[in-house]
Amino acid sequence: VTGTVLIKSLRKRISNRNLYKLNKAG
Repeated sequence: VTGTVLIKSLRKRISNRNLYKLNKAG
């Protein structure tokens, strides 16, 4: 269960970083 939560949080962080990059580029 812990592994799944870790992956979820990691994915969230990566998506947030991608959104930040897109906003900066836009």
